[in-house]
Formats: sequence, C-alpha cells, structure tokens
Amino acid sequence: MERLRELNNYVKVDLVTSELGMDLFSKYQVVVFTEVPTNINDIVSWNSQMREKKIATILTQSMGLYGYVFCDFGPDFKIHDPDGERTNNFIVSEIEKEINAEDASKSHIVVFCHEDKRHTFSDDSYVSFREI
Repeated sequence: MERLRELNNYVKVDLVTSELGMDLFSKYQVVVFTEVPTNINDIVSWNSQMREKKIATILTQSMGLYGYVFCDFGPDFKIHDPDGERTNNFIVSEIEKEINAEDASKSHIVVFCHEDKRHTFSDDSYVSFREI
C-alpha cells in the first residue's frame, strides 16, 4: 500500500478488508475492486448505486494467464480516442489559416508537418503543443 500511495501524495488510498457496501463506498470518489471474493451480482448492484452517486467503479481481476478490467466512470465521462490507436507526435513546421472568401465559416487551418510525414488529424482532433 505504501508504494501505491507514493504514486500521488494528493490521493487518499485505503485498503479495506471489512464489510463492503454503500455505507463504505459513499466516502470515496473512485472504488477499485481487485480479486473480490464475492458474487458478481453484488458488484453489479453496487456499481449501479455508485453510478447514481457519481462514484467511479473499477473492477479488475487476474486469473493466471489472463485477466480483465472493467471501468465505469459514469455517463458524463468522455473518451477522446476515436480509434484506439496510439497517440502520434509530429513536428509542426508551419500552420496557416486558409480563409474562404465566400463564406468565412468554412475557413480552415492547414498544418504542415516536418519531414513530409502525413498527420492523422481529423476535423475534431484534440491537439496539444509542447516545446514551442
């Protein structure tokens, strides 16, 4: 537990070995179940109740050569990864704004990447710049 706590001093981490239930879960923003020796129906019921209270649920279990992870961060959680592919890095050499003379709302940005690499951005891509 100490090594887990060292990852982020601002996060409270508790190991609970007592009775599980909503009285306990209501104290947290995220509840992580690992190797839980209980009926899966209990966890499904708790997850439903935690979802109503905006408490995130993570369920994980290792079973020898395989395992699984289930995450429920609620209906407001947005995933900004449309295809599951790794995030790419590009060196941007130039950015230009192309203005449509007939309709300014149809103007767009043109990104030029270093080394003639084709970027994988789409119209709704989230882009962050660093080392400017």
